Formats: sequence, structure tokens, C-alpha cells
Amino acid sequence: MHPNSSREIFYDQNQYQRGICLSLLDAEQAHVLKKYPRLLILTLDRVSYSAEAQTRIKIMQNVEIPYILSARSLRSIPVKLDSGMLNAENKPYHLTSMTIHSGDSPDSGHYYCVCYEDGFFPEYSWYLFDDVSVTSFNAADLNKYLAERPNDTPYVCIYQESLTDSSADRMKNS
Repeated sequence: MHPNSSREIFYDQNQYQRGICLSLLDAEQAHVLKKYPRLLILTLDRVSYSAEAQTRIKIMQNVEIPYILSARSLRSIPVKLDSGMLNAENKPYHLTSMTIHSGDSPDSGHYYCVCYEDGFFPEYSWYLFDDVSVTSFNAADLNKYLAERPNDTPYVCIYQESLTDSSADRMKNS
């Protein structure tokens, strides 16, 4: 994972300027997580610049999307954690929705969404929202579905903190 919130170091020609005295000094800027969020919104960078073609191109590489993320996996992201979080419990997060781009170019195509819904029905359900149609979707086949459609690439994944491991398992097996 390479988040946009990684650590920045200011030195040499890029020193930090202090407000009142206007002096320059070396500095470091980093985001610090004080507690794990209830929702994780992960954006996948699917666009690159081709110097050869002198244009933006869509990254078509298939990426396996995990149904369940652990809070421990967030430690691999170069964001500082508050000292209390380093020993925090391993909270699971489960995938609740994903926006998918269909097309072979970053400048054209179609977006649709796969969402998990557990508010109105007794069973855990997944749905595919595509313009005017909404159809049920088998979440167990999500990665197979994406692998069979090389032009359909995940763009945004939303994970929600699980209250228990069993709720995430029920969701995954729906």
C-alpha cells in the first residue's frame, strides 16, 4: 500500500518556514492515527502516465480484493500510529462496497458499484448497481468476477469495522 498520506521530509531547498520569525528549518510532516476509524475508504490508483505514448493510461493489472482486512494490516501503511494503537486489538474490517470502472482508458468508460446491504433483509445480501438495474450478486465470486473482466477494475473499496468476526464471516459467505 502506498497512501497519499505518507511521511514528508522538508530539508535543503524545501525547508519549512516558521510563521512569525520566518526562519527556515528541517522538518517532518506525518499523519498520526489516534484510533482506528469505523470506516476505511481505500482508493486504488488505477492511472499511470506513459512517457512513450505521452498520455495517461489505465492500469489493468488484476488485484485480488480481500473480504476482510485486519487492523494489523494498517501497520504496513507509512502513517504514524499513536502509541496506544500499537498494542490495540486486531479489529477486523469487512468489505461493504466497491466502485468499479469498466473501460480500457482513464478518460472514458462506465462506473458501477457492488454493495453489501444488511439493514432491511434478515439475510446478508450483496447487490450490483449499474445505472437503472439492481441485481443480486454472489459475493463469494467477487474476485472471480473481476478476473473474468479485465477491463473492469476496482477503483474505491469501502470497509466497515466489524463488531465481531462472525458478522464478517456471515457477510463473506452470503
